[in-house]
Amino acid sequence: MNKKIIKYLLGALVLILVVGAILISHFTKKDSIENKEYKVAGITKSPLYLPVFVGIANDMFDNLEVEYVNTTGGDIVNTMLLSNEIDAALNSLNVVISSSSEENKIITIGQMTTRGGMTLISKKPINKIKTIVSAKQGGLPNTILESTTDYKIEAKLSPQEGVTYFLNHNVDAIMAFEPFATNLINEGYEYKSMNDLYDDIPFNCILIKESNLNNPKHQRFNNGIRKSIKYIYENDSKEIAESVSKLMDFENIEVLTQIIDTFKKDKVWSEDLTLSEKNYEYYLELTKTKNVDYSKVYYELK
Repeated sequence: MNKKIIKYLLGALVLILVVGAILISHFTKKDSIENKEYKVAGITKSPLYLPVFVGIANDMFDNLEVEYVNTTGGDIVNTMLLSNEIDAALNSLNVVISSSSEENKIITIGQMTTRGGMTLISKKPINKIKTIVSAKQGGLPNTILESTTDYKIEAKLSPQEGVTYFLNHNVDAIMAFEPFATNLINEGYEYKSMNDLYDDIPFNCILIKESNLNNPKHQRFNNGIRKSIKYIYENDSKEIAESVSKLMDFENIEVLTQIIDTFKKDKVWSEDLTLSEKNYEYYLELTKTKNVDYSKVYYELK
């Protein structure tokens, strides 16, 4: 064979091998990055989601690079989940129940909170409350308020709008969320935790698409959340607040410390993420939601 042809063939072979190596390296690296990334979305950077931020700050997710995606509403979170923009969402069970008959259904792999962290803030003694401001899109909090009290709801507003209305109108009380509740308590208003009004109930659950159930990253995320919740209950609240304040865009360390102390005392976070059938049935009873079989709603990751 002509030496020139052999030279060209060898050159072409070397080029093919080099390009092949680059492509393999690229796709291996891409696959490696995708196997490490995990996006979870919630509604605002709520103190209820503290376990996620503690887990990120302390690298508790078994080499999983967890990113919290901040949104402004439950509908946005659900859309992102269904379109595979995120791996998991923090939201209520009504999303799971409403999608139960759809082909592209959502399920829960863990109950992260058993309490909603709402507080009654009042201008007068708690036993004298007659009128109240509640949440615009309160969902379960409004259900609890309406089913366990006989207050007259004057307005349903967003948390910030509700505080403004409470301060400037002739209304007795507000169902306040954090950090608004603690800020009002610090101003001297009467207060009472709403956690006394109900039993353990799934407030915020970890939601995924059922079609993605077998992705091993979900197990690593759940394990990290369990570690994080254990860490929160066993460690100093101020140290925790200092470690996550930047991640949560929370400037006032003292207020965040107060909130963490309150949530720890009220056992807001579930220690093992298990959604028990009892808690699920209680949720259905309280919300009067259609009864979807427990086995179709919750999948336990061990």
